[in-house]
Amino acid sequence: MIGVRTARRAALALGFPKFAWKLRKLDFDIGHGELTLDVGSGSGPSPYADVVVDYDPEGRETNAGIAQSHGKALVWANAQRLPFRDGVFGFVTCFHLLEHVADPAACLEEMQRVGRRGYIETPNELFDYVIPYRDHRNRVSFDGRLLRLMRKSRWDVERFAARFGRGRSRQVFDLLIRNPANLHVCYRWQGRIEYSVSGEVIDDGCPASVEDADTERSIGESSRVNALVCRIMRRQSIGDERLLTLMRCIECGGEKLMLADGQARCEGCGRGYGRLNGYLDFRPR
Repeated sequence: MIGVRTARRAALALGFPKFAWKLRKLDFDIGHGELTLDVGSGSGPSPYADVVVDYDPEGRETNAGIAQSHGKALVWANAQRLPFRDGVFGFVTCFHLLEHVADPAACLEEMQRVGRRGYIETPNELFDYVIPYRDHRNRVSFDGRLLRLMRKSRWDVERFAARFGRGRSRQVFDLLIRNPANLHVCYRWQGRIEYSVSGEVIDDGCPASVEDADTERSIGESSRVNALVCRIMRRQSIGDERLLTLMRCIECGGEKLMLADGQARCEGCGRGYGRLNGYLDFRPR
């Protein structure tokens, strides 16, 4: 949206970086007819999304709340094994998921398999070093060309607080968070995601107690504000029948899926997919 981009630039010029940051989820040139997927949508799916994917209905790795559809087509699925056909989405968004997954390479490969272009956002290495979260399995960095991922042996490796104290850690974090962009990777891709996953697992630093850990926090709009924006955006309404035309079986890759008694079934291998909280469940067994 051109108006949003102009507003963000004006906010930065006037010294309001946090306001500019809050507008980032609207700053995409996505057409109304361009089918969009949000991977790891959680309680605040992208307003541009037509289809949203989440894995955990209980939201155990975030305190932002359980997954919400906000009127969009929600599918329970594993981001490392997406149940969609090749290239069916024009745009794929992924906010604050990559740092959580066990196999980040598989997640990235899946996103570029099902989509033609997209956006990835994660905490960067500064965030992870200064205020690590105990649910983050990977450290992510971006040098302007390559998305770099390093797996961690535990959440608290190379802890700033262990060396300089928790008080100083909070001071540094509060300074950097004045402009949240300082603490995040914001990566736009088209056609191909340029990335590397280090074969080295980070194993350094002083172990900490659970009391020293920070839990995942939401930096941005509340779920209610997100729901309102999603209603205003009025993206495509996708029912189950159309949804299945975008999907494939995660067992055999078959694209012939049918609805029967409210559940989906693959005509090729016979694998059935039930429902959880009213939404189709395509997670691996």
